[in-house]
Amino acid sequence: MTKRYVGKNISKVDAREKVTGKAIYPDDIYFDNMLYLKIKRATHPHAYLRRINTNKAEKLPGVVKIITAVDIPKVKNFGLIIKDQPVLVGIGQKMRYMGDALAIVIA
Repeated sequence: MTKRYVGKNISKVDAREKVTGKAIYPDDIYFDNMLYLKIKRATHPHAYLRRINTNKAEKLPGVVKIITAVDIPKVKNFGLIIKDQPVLVGIGQKMRYMGDALAIVIA
């Protein structure tokens, strides 16, 4: 039997917690020795990545690892229908839009 939702009020199980500020979001959770991840994204559309130098960033306190396309050679592309978007833009590849992922920083 199919339930019909159009035109009906649907109660939200977490509404009270959200409006009172008691809801817990992922950003509210902390673990000892927890690592954080940040993605370095392209700032120029339709440009080619000529080089990426991670030496200075790797020496910063707290930085555990920086991952670039070179580090994940078997993980190439993704896409909903056509897998034509790079997971990480590699050297010599074209950045399609501002926001393309270039590197992953774990600290």
